[in-house]
Amino acid sequence: MLFEFPPQRFSVDLRRLVQRPLNDVEDELLVRIALEFWYASTDLETEIRLFLETQPSSEHISRAGYLIQRLTRFSCATNERVSDALLAISLLKKPEVFDSVHLREPGKVRKDYLASEWCLNEGLGLKVQKILPFQTRHYEATQRAPMIGNAMDEPFPR
Repeated sequence: MLFEFPPQRFSVDLRRLVQRPLNDVEDELLVRIALEFWYASTDLETEIRLFLETQPSSEHISRAGYLIQRLTRFSCATNERVSDALLAISLLKKPEVFDSVHLREPGKVRKDYLASEWCLNEGLGLKVQKILPFQTRHYEATQRAPMIGNAMDEPFPR
C-alpha cells in the first residue's frame, strides 16, 4: 500500500468526522480518511470494531457507514479493499447497533440514495470535490514515483 498510518488512526479520525453533519466536515479530515481508506493497509474490520467500542449514536454509525460505502464507489478502491469495506459495513448494519428509524424525515425526498439507505438527511454533497484529486491514477503514480526514484538511485548490490 501507498501510505502507512498509525494503528487506530482511522477509527479516531472516523469518530471525529461523524460528530458533525457530513457536508460540514473539515476538508483535511475527510481527505485523510479517504487516503487511508484507499491507499493504506489499515484493517477496516478492526478499526470499525474500535469505533463501535466507543458506543456511538445511531446517527454517527449511519454517517460512518455512509462514508465508508461511498468511498468504495471510487475507481481507486481495489476489489480487495471493497471486500474488506463490505465486511466492515456489515458490522455497522447489525440490528443491535443500527436503528433504521433514527433520522429519516417522513416525506423528505433524497437525491442521494446511499444517504437514504443509511437513514440520513445529509450526504457529502459538494464536499466530495475535496477528495476527487486524490482518487486518480495520476495521484497514485506521483506518490509512487518518489519511492521508485529513490530505489533507482541506490547502487545495485554486487
